[in-house]
Amino acid sequence: MNMTSALDGFLFTLKADGYSPATVDLYRIMLTTLITFLQDREVSEIAPNDLTRYFAYLRGDYSPRRQDGNDAPLSGSLFKTIGRQSGDFSVGQKKNSV
Repeated sequence: MNMTSALDGFLFTLKADGYSPATVDLYRIMLTTLITFLQDREVSEIAPNDLTRYFAYLRGDYSPRRQDGNDAPLSGSLFKTIGRQSGDFSVGQKKNSV
């Protein structure tokens, strides 16, 4: 299953689990960025090093496009959320593929 297909199911699960629209939107934005960075590969092909490279990209070359025009780097607390969501995303897909 490619990452885009997995994202659709993951976001549906978040909505069904009662996450707020703002939380679901944050997951959508950050995972779409990950999908673009990894070129929408198969979920089963993603390695830990791919996520390490993604986090390095977010801390260095990534420029957030915020509605208020703020171009400050992403906060440290957001990286904890991103790490958690990336793990949840891949674990959820392994569960769904069984």
